[in-house]
Amino acid sequence: MKNKKIMGLVLAASLTASVFTPILSVNADTTVSRKLMDLEVFKSASITGWSGSAGGELEVASDSNLPIDTSATYNGLPSLRLNVTKASAQWWSSLLTLRGWCTQDLTQYLANGYLEFNVKGKVGGEDFQIGLQDQTHERAAGDSVTSVKSIKNYVNISTNWQHVKIPLKDIMGPSTGFDPTTARCINIVKGSSEIFTAWINDLKITSTDNEKSYAPIKVNQDGYLPSSEKYALVSGFSDELNANAGSQFQVKDATTNAVVYSGTLTLASSFDSDSGEKILKGDFSSVTTPGTYYISVPDAGNSNSVKFKIASDVYKNLLFDSQRYFFYQRQGIELKAPYVTDYPRTDETPNDAIAQFESGTQPAREITKGWYDAGDKGKYINNGALAVSNMFWAYEMFPETLKDNQFNIPESGNGVVDILDEARWEVEWILKMQDSVSGGFYARVQSKDGKDGDSSAPRIIKDGSTNIKSTDDTACAAAILAHSYIMFKNIDPTFANKCLEAAKSAWSYLEKNPTNIVSPSGPYNVYNDSSDRLWAAASFFWGINSNILLTWEDAIIGSKLLGTYSDTIAKQTQASLNWILGVNPLRKSFVTGHGEDSTKKIYHVTYSADGKAGVPNGYLAGGINASEGKTLSNFPGKCYIDSDGDWVTNENCLNWNASLVFISTFVNSSTPTSYKLGDLNNDGKINAIDMALMKKGILGGFTDSATQLAGDVNKDGKTNAIDLALIKKYILGQINSF
Repeated sequence: MKNKKIMGLVLAASLTASVFTPILSVNADTTVSRKLMDLEVFKSASITGWSGSAGGELEVASDSNLPIDTSATYNGLPSLRLNVTKASAQWWSSLLTLRGWCTQDLTQYLANGYLEFNVKGKVGGEDFQIGLQDQTHERAAGDSVTSVKSIKNYVNISTNWQHVKIPLKDIMGPSTGFDPTTARCINIVKGSSEIFTAWINDLKITSTDNEKSYAPIKVNQDGYLPSSEKYALVSGFSDELNANAGSQFQVKDATTNAVVYSGTLTLASSFDSDSGEKILKGDFSSVTTPGTYYISVPDAGNSNSVKFKIASDVYKNLLFDSQRYFFYQRQGIELKAPYVTDYPRTDETPNDAIAQFESGTQPAREITKGWYDAGDKGKYINNGALAVSNMFWAYEMFPETLKDNQFNIPESGNGVVDILDEARWEVEWILKMQDSVSGGFYARVQSKDGKDGDSSAPRIIKDGSTNIKSTDDTACAAAILAHSYIMFKNIDPTFANKCLEAAKSAWSYLEKNPTNIVSPSGPYNVYNDSSDRLWAAASFFWGINSNILLTWEDAIIGSKLLGTYSDTIAKQTQASLNWILGVNPLRKSFVTGHGEDSTKKIYHVTYSADGKAGVPNGYLAGGINASEGKTLSNFPGKCYIDSDGDWVTNENCLNWNASLVFISTFVNSSTPTSYKLGDLNNDGKINAIDMALMKKGILGGFTDSATQLAGDVNKDGKTNAIDLALIKKYILGQINSF
């Protein structure tokens, strides 16, 4: 059991590092300007968008965009050719995306921003309208509002290049109905019925204003365990944040406003390149009394933090909601009372009962159950297997925390732990994706032509044109099915054996196909399957030789991990949880329903079209992404937008939420977060009392894991007379360390 506890800590740390670490810049520039960046829509490279017309009036390139003209240049840059080839009363339109069809928040640009570009015409006097298009789901005025202005209001086009600046207030002002938080495209549309040719060059959105500041005091918005490390970060741009090292901060009771603790801030960073800010830290770990509190910093403009709790069960709802996420993501079931009352829905893809093969080489197949992967309606083997694996590990490492009748699902009360019931829903779908002849697995099922919002759309098993069974997906399936055998062999032997036989067949397919077979083009293509083959091999070997577990754990953990590393890993895990729940540059909790300033929207086909505000609690957003979301901020740690139109930073996903489930299980478990070798009663001293507790533990068993871990002073994985002798030597002064 002790080894499993430590293994749980190791897994918690690794999952935290791999999933909850924001995607930040590796070369953050300490001299980066705070000025709002220019949003380049077209400068010199390709564009993303769509252009077309009712009768072919508008010239378009082969990619359905405006042609890029390298012969009509200005300031060394090419132009976009706007060429209407015949007079017509019908429509034509060109959409040029700001962020590749994701939305962009232009709120900060509105006050003093411009739509800027250079323009010239073939003969002069050319006419068109230009502006912006937004995307706001479930709005009475429609999902998209286009606001355009005539070019003639700002310039009389001539045969010479001229610079144009259109105030964004003209396009996005209150009277336009435009939502500046969800801008998506530059829109150029017909201004008259005339034939004309014009060129547009260096198209961008600009502002002279600075990026906004965020609330200075950042706390874990769910709260803290009484025994855990507790701190708030106080941060801001150095020219605005008046608080400094030595400034006072106060912890106040949220009900009485009484000060329960006062401390001084310490300097964490004079300039954090990820946020562009000075960061101060206020530690209040000594506050352990359960209650609801907030932090006040007089030197930060008397700012107050959001409220948070200190309680031993402070993360109970986080575990409940993050695990319930998977029930909301189920396919093949109607979500209704008493299990779902806030966001009920029907089975959104009933045609999974008669899914068609893309290749047309196989008859229709029933592939119901499983989970929708993310904001789309795809179901994917490799990512689903990873999510199930995290659930299994959560139960194996912390079984005392997970129970039957815990998560209000239809299977609750059946005598099986709820998390295993939920995992089985996915495993049963995975089994249906196996080719019975070869043993290989098909990678995924998706809606035809991407029509996820249409419940009548055919569902397609993606096997390409040649009935492809991907080796990576087969390896992932083999791994999780072998693991499923272990999890269910004492619960449902028939089902467990079915999983094991499918895993064996999958392994045979891998042996016959040693070279990677890539799945058809689409999400989660893997071009090197070696790591997942290793996962399959380990799980398969473990599945048929389950006594290998202890040897494997001992080899991985090592004697060092049985000692001082436990507290470090626990603190690192807690720190990462703090980060996703609000201790970050945006003061944003990225888990829906958890915190006063939490993610309110999520990229999800269902919740953007159900006629209801918000999403269920417990959805973890992808979060800060300075790679694909780099135009959202100059600073890597602020590249995020709370929008249901942004899959780059604000989509959900099975593997992310499964990792959150694991971490939530960990922080709800009885796993000790701190201990000192030799100090069995955790009073800060090593003396005769600890000797007595050691003798009692050796003879009659230790009362808890923390005491046993503290007693294993030689870190050999055993707590016995050798450790007792070493503690005695330490007390007598014969040794000064363990």
